[in-house]
Amino acid sequence: MPHNALIGKTRCGKTSLAIVLAADLKRRGIGVAVLDPFFNKWPCQFQTSDPEQFLQALPRIVDTRKRWALFVDESSHALDRHDPRMSFLGTGAAQAGLVTYFLAQRDRQLNPEVRNSIETWWIFNNADASRMASDLDAQQIANVRSFPKGRFYLYRPFRPLIEGQLSWGRKTTVALKLAPTSTDESSERKSRGAHDVRRGQTTPLAD
Repeated sequence: MPHNALIGKTRCGKTSLAIVLAADLKRRGIGVAVLDPFFNKWPCQFQTSDPEQFLQALPRIVDTRKRWALFVDESSHALDRHDPRMSFLGTGAAQAGLVTYFLAQRDRQLNPEVRNSIETWWIFNNADASRMASDLDAQQIANVRSFPKGRFYLYRPFRPLIEGQLSWGRKTTVALKLAPTSTDESSERKSRGAHDVRRGQTTPLAD
């Protein structure tokens, strides 16, 4: 499972999306461990707001020989990007068979080794969108600067760009579609419904 980063400004919806992904993983029998300094309610087997407690739990998690997903909410607050133990969550976690989801307002708040290990990006409205578009060689990502709350791009190298939208109600849902590449394509695809991708389902994206 590839490492993930959810990037976006405060209250854009990244924690809501992460909780949906965590619930999906847990339903599929994958263990979920969460470091969240803001005490959100997560569907998980282990949760703490204490970085030391989280890091100390990792060897026990690895010893279970079970598939686990680790969520680090507001990564820049939860763990010092220069702490060498932070890099374990990128390279070391992958070697141990763990997948990590990092949530941050800006991608460069992540430890450099961690950032280089990210294969899947969930990108909401954020101040660095233009630079991220250049770094990832995907100029369309710059469009997130105009995205409202809850809308995001899902970027994975060499795969079609996906546009997502969160909806809040009694239950938070996620709708996904292929991102339009131009105004004309957007109108054409909308008319024939050709770009709906497992609307409301996140299972294929959490692998």
